[in-house]
Amino acid sequence: MGSMFSAKGRSRRSEFWLICIGLSVLAGIVNTVIVAMLVGGDWLASMRDQSPLAATSSAALSLLIFWPLTAAAIRRAHDRDQGGTPVLIFQLCGLAFTASDTVFAWMGGSWQEGPLFWAFGLFALIYLIAALYFLVTLGFLDGTRGPNRFGPSPKHSANYRAPAIDAVD
Repeated sequence: MGSMFSAKGRSRRSEFWLICIGLSVLAGIVNTVIVAMLVGGDWLASMRDQSPLAATSSAALSLLIFWPLTAAAIRRAHDRDQGGTPVLIFQLCGLAFTASDTVFAWMGGSWQEGPLFWAFGLFALIYLIAALYFLVTLGFLDGTRGPNRFGPSPKHSANYRAPAIDAVD
């Protein structure tokens, strides 16, 4: 397991899932606590009503966990012998979506009102399709066997011990 902030090398699915789930749960808990403190405990209403403080808190936490999540996804793409550029573009689109929602909240509006509704809806649909693709390829499919252009296999490294198979006579 490499550095959580490095996009170099390869990583196993278990490392990818631990980082993604761990950071997402941590960010969710921290966001809930921060928003509850900022808006007097009614965090559910603040999220529903597009509170600027709630949107800013969510955006700030998204920005903080952006690189560790992106680096983990890039290492998983490397394990599948794929480049990390599509992963980075996908993550930047998600960050842009979060930032635009925050801007609209501070302006007193929402993307759900007016002519931007269809544009954001189409963007969200394309983003969902891309998210499903990355979920399957990075989260569930095995990496390439042996070394590839991004380094040795993390599954079959010197530290990895394959289970012993007893010979049957």
